[in-house]
Amino acid sequence: MNVSVAPANPVTSGVPRLRRVLSLGDLIAYGIVAVTPSAPVTVFSLVSVRAHGHTVDTILFAMLAMVLTAISYGRMAALYPSAGSAYTYVGRAPNPHLGFMAGWAMLLDYLIIPIFCVVYGSLIVQRLIRRCLTWLSQRASQVE
Repeated sequence: MNVSVAPANPVTSGVPRLRRVLSLGDLIAYGIVAVTPSAPVTVFSLVSVRAHGHTVDTILFAMLAMVLTAISYGRMAALYPSAGSAYTYVGRAPNPHLGFMAGWAMLLDYLIIPIFCVVYGSLIVQRLIRRCLTWLSQRASQVE
């Protein structure tokens, strides 16, 4: 994976641009790693209670929203082929100040979501260990 900075057109453009060197397989692998397998687990139990048996429908509806978001990101990347994600797109299209706020929101999202997953995962493991120990002590008392 090469992430060197090169001008879009070295003759006419002095603005550095990122070269597109990632393949589709690289992007899929990065997406799987970035989402992490534990991310849906935190939502699944909450959704199953609220959705009254329509958990899969709810997740498919969310997937549709994510597909539309991916399509719009693809269009924006074609219009503004530079690094920066939502910060660049919002900053150049509607307003630079909104772009600044979008950039900070993305940064906070990248910080808070993993913390939420770790806290939720540790609570689940704590409850699992407690239940296993209770089960083992009950089995030990039955054997005696």
